[in-house]
Amino acid sequence: MSQSTINFAMAPGHQVMASAGKKILRPGGKAATGQLFHWAQFQPGETVLELAASFGNSAIALAKQYGVRVVGIEKNPESVARARANIQAAGLEEQV
Repeated sequence: MSQSTINFAMAPGHQVMASAGKKILRPGGKAATGQLFHWAQFQPGETVLELAASFGNSAIALAKQYGVRVVGIEKNPESVARARANIQAAGLEEQV
């Protein structure tokens, strides 16, 4: 989503942050997200549920790093479309 197509007054916060280049939107950023992943002790073959999955970046990282299947829930249709494109680009359609 380019800056020219986003309505900053109406867009969800994660879309505004993504337009500024942010990929990890959790408090604490990449370090905190990595720590959460580590604490969860994911095992290959497990299924992980991600709520507010946004653009699918965390789901893709989980699938690649831990070999888990990820089911993402996202309310915003534009984010879902972008997540699907990102998942396809990563070649993880069968896993995420």
